[in-house]
Amino acid sequence: MLCCCVPGGLTGSEWPCCTLPQVPAGHFVHVARRRRGQVVPEPTKKLQAITRALPPDRQQTVTVLAPQVAPMQTLTPECWVGSTRELLTVDLEKGQGAVGGCGGHHIMHECWGWSLTKLAATHYAPLITKSPVKVVSMVTLVVILAGSVWGITKVTDGLDLTDIVPQNTDEYAFLSAQGQYFGFYNMYAVTQGDFEYPTNQKLLYEYHEAFMRVPNIIKNDDGGLPEFWLSLFRDWLIGLQKAFDRDWSQGSIKQERWFSNASDEGILAYKLLVQTGHVDNPIDKSLVTQVRLVDGEGIINPKAFYNYLSAWASNDAWAYGASQGNLHPEPRPWYHAAEDFELKIPKSAPLVYTQLPFYLHGLGDTQHIIHLIAQVRLLCQKFEERGLPNFPSGIPFLFWEQYLGLRQSLGLALLCALVAVFLVMAVLLLNLWAATLVVLALAAMVMQLLGVIGILGIKLSAIPAVLLIVAVGIGVHFTVHICLGFMTSIGCRDRRIRLAVEHTFAPVTHGALTTLLGIFMLAFSEFDFIVRYFFYVLLALVVVGLFTGLVFFPVLLSLIGPAAEVIPLEFPDRISTPSPPPSPVQTRIGSCRVGKAPPPPRRGHGGIQCNRLHAEPSLTTITEEANSWHSTHEIVVQPELVVETTTYSTPQNISQTTSGNGNGSPTGQASTSHPPSGSQSHVTTKVTATAHVKVEVHTPLPGAVERDLGSSSSSNKSHSSHHRDSSSGCEHDSSSDNSGKQDGSTSS
Repeated sequence: MLCCCVPGGLTGSEWPCCTLPQVPAGHFVHVARRRRGQVVPEPTKKLQAITRALPPDRQQTVTVLAPQVAPMQTLTPECWVGSTRELLTVDLEKGQGAVGGCGGHHIMHECWGWSLTKLAATHYAPLITKSPVKVVSMVTLVVILAGSVWGITKVTDGLDLTDIVPQNTDEYAFLSAQGQYFGFYNMYAVTQGDFEYPTNQKLLYEYHEAFMRVPNIIKNDDGGLPEFWLSLFRDWLIGLQKAFDRDWSQGSIKQERWFSNASDEGILAYKLLVQTGHVDNPIDKSLVTQVRLVDGEGIINPKAFYNYLSAWASNDAWAYGASQGNLHPEPRPWYHAAEDFELKIPKSAPLVYTQLPFYLHGLGDTQHIIHLIAQVRLLCQKFEERGLPNFPSGIPFLFWEQYLGLRQSLGLALLCALVAVFLVMAVLLLNLWAATLVVLALAAMVMQLLGVIGILGIKLSAIPAVLLIVAVGIGVHFTVHICLGFMTSIGCRDRRIRLAVEHTFAPVTHGALTTLLGIFMLAFSEFDFIVRYFFYVLLALVVVGLFTGLVFFPVLLSLIGPAAEVIPLEFPDRISTPSPPPSPVQTRIGSCRVGKAPPPPRRGHGGIQCNRLHAEPSLTTITEEANSWHSTHEIVVQPELVVETTTYSTPQNISQTTSGNGNGSPTGQASTSHPPSGSQSHVTTKVTATAHVKVEVHTPLPGAVERDLGSSSSSNKSHSSHHRDSSSGCEHDSSSDNSGKQDGSTSS
């Protein structure tokens, strides 16, 4: 914007971004003096610029300098896309002129001397329509797509933890060493939902033992799995049962009571054994000899399961915490005291969530982690089918489980995006083939971008996947504008692609530059994750979009592009000029001629009777396209002319002719009759003549401008003389006004 604020000189011919036409220096001095209030005589000769359109393939206009009546105003250049203007200087006094580009002196009027539009119109658009360039572009596209396929095979899944922390930090060093040498993670097998733990303890043990088949889970020294909350709960109850049996054999505990020499464990076991698990009748001392805390198969008494759980969570806190069971809801607290003779133990709420802890090792890369996740998921699915609602949890499942179905989900999302673009483009462009080509271009862009990701070593994760999906929407900017300009242009494919590139080259380039400006700040982030996964991918997206939208896609359209929306019938590069409707016939009452005084009354009639004439035909309805260079308009009117001739029988011949001319038509000639000598009667003869007038309006060719201007005066003179000769001997009052405008023939 700043380059147009200050001009380079007084004449205005040295503007940095816009070149004004050459204007005499005296004009600026005259304007300056007039602004200071000085009286300056008006210049004797003033010229006015009249612009005429030339053929579209010439891509220029001709400006004729003609006399100007109004005071000279400030010259304001008018520019449009793709216009290369030449000025035609004509000396009207000498009748000489020269057209720029035809051997005479010309002044080039260049707007946008440094613009992208001018570059596209003069160099780039003609370049891509050449056959060698098309061949090279298509071969290059095939090679790039082949390289993209090779790069796609190099894409690996994963997102290392070191990528999401700043480099050169302690956290980064720790995670790097952990992933390289240890690959150690913890995981949990979570049970949830409406599951009856007291009656399904055996299924829960089987679920725990099933993880023995997972090779990456750390085993005990004896080759078994670490204990979990239910097994620790069971072992605690088994210890209490042994203490009770010992005290019972020694007589320290009886069915009704215990004695002072009984152990604390034996007393606690007695309190647990008398629990019935019913709210109405919570205590039953007869159960001391009937039930056991844990049966021979290792199953905890199901009826009093949640009473036992309250006692275990509160009185064996070390084992409860080491189990990492994370039981929900939390068991109700109840603390044992040997001197407390209260036997009632509160019952905990049914469990809805528990955890089984495991430790993993040997997970150095994403592939090993994905294999582990697949195994664990399959195991969980089997027990889900058996009625145990469960799922795995932990860092590997939180960060790496996405890669199990990432490629399938990405492919489905890209397919949905492309289908959506196809439907929208088919509705808006109303052309299925155009929508198909746009979708193919977008698919090629996504393939190239995915190949760049593989070549740069960027691993496929959720973030690159989202950027790939977004690339479909961003890629529309690089393709649809050119496709729309191609469809709405007229001509062959090469001409239409030149016009489309000329009109959309600058907007597409500007959009790419603004996108680059927005992502440029990401290059300076201290997070390697931001630079690699955002900046590199978005930069590759813009570069790939520019090449696809401005190089490959235009060439593809020039080869197999859709048909134009408007197909001319007569001309290859423009539509036919429509013919205007004929002027309506109007009746004027009280006047026989337009703009003239009424004629005298005819003899033999009591008053003035005027004839109905056609209204003057108007040429203001003629329209011509801006790009037309040889438009022809034809107007045919049929005015009715009435010629009356009256002959009297007198000794000498008296002829009087009254002719009526309307609407600027050629004058009809009167006929004179000589009656026989001695006859006193008179004869009135009415002659009706119909004139066919043909008017053709042509836009002159560049070479015919000086001929039209130089021969206008001679044409006027010749036409005037022709009409004077044809109307000799008759009264005519309008032929001189319309001479040189119409050419007609009169028949009577």
